[in-house]
Amino acid sequence: MQVSGITNIVKQDVRALQVAGITNIVGGDVQSLQVAGITNLNKGSTQGLQAAGIFNYSKTVYGAQVSGITARTEKVYGLQVNGIVGSLDTLVGLQVSGVVSQSGVVTGAQISGFVNIASELQGVQIGFINISDDVKGGVPIGFASFVRNEYKTIDVSYNEIFPATLALKTGVDPFYNIFSASSNFQSDEHLWTVGYGLGSRLTLTETLLLEFEVTASHLSQNQFTEELNALSRFNFNLAVKLGKVGEIYFGPSLNLYATQVYNSDTQTFGYDIAPGNSFYKEVIYDLDKPTYLEAWIGGQIGIRL
Repeated sequence: MQVSGITNIVKQDVRALQVAGITNIVGGDVQSLQVAGITNLNKGSTQGLQAAGIFNYSKTVYGAQVSGITARTEKVYGLQVNGIVGSLDTLVGLQVSGVVSQSGVVTGAQISGFVNIASELQGVQIGFINISDDVKGGVPIGFASFVRNEYKTIDVSYNEIFPATLALKTGVDPFYNIFSASSNFQSDEHLWTVGYGLGSRLTLTETLLLEFEVTASHLSQNQFTEELNALSRFNFNLAVKLGKVGEIYFGPSLNLYATQVYNSDTQTFGYDIAPGNSFYKEVIYDLDKPTYLEAWIGGQIGIRL
């Protein structure tokens, strides 16, 4: 056991408990528990637990590395936890960071409070934003996922409500994000939306794919509508590939309209957007404001690049 109030310095290997109030510095390998109030610096590998209040460095970690702020490691086989930022080249296991997790090849899971970055993902990324170059047998899950060599499209579609909807879809086939905007192009009663959604694609043949998408958008007329005025769509599409240029797709949709917008002159709720084949209508009065619900079956057809 080696304990000091300020610093421990070992030129070669450590195979015992090492505790320092500020810094541990090891020129070789560590096979034990290493704890420092501020920093651990290991030139070789760490087998066991490396914990520091601010920063950890080790060439390779077999076990767990825990840092209050940040860590830099070439390879981790096990667990790396960082309060703010974690950086490594190869991960086999789990990397968790409060703000940013960065890695080269990830085999396992990468989790962060904001951004995950990986060159190659073989597992799962969970964060607000996920960025990677390649995904091999894995999936990024978050508000926005950008994979350089995977699914990225721009869609233009028509449905029973809007003559044009523009959407950006990005991620991977099993799980992708949808950012959309729609307009009816009318100058006097301009109806428009912005929305967000999630989708998943299943390959049937070389040219056919089956898609499942759910989107939620806020409807406004001319000026932005502050009251609840939401449209949810559950789309089921059959997509046909057009070589390497793009795809066409079409399919039915289940729509649910929820609004607290009320016109006292006409004594009606919301906007007249349903095509007339609604199978469900109800006004709920036990919420903070009366809320009108309406559901119907619709459809869409579109083209994507």
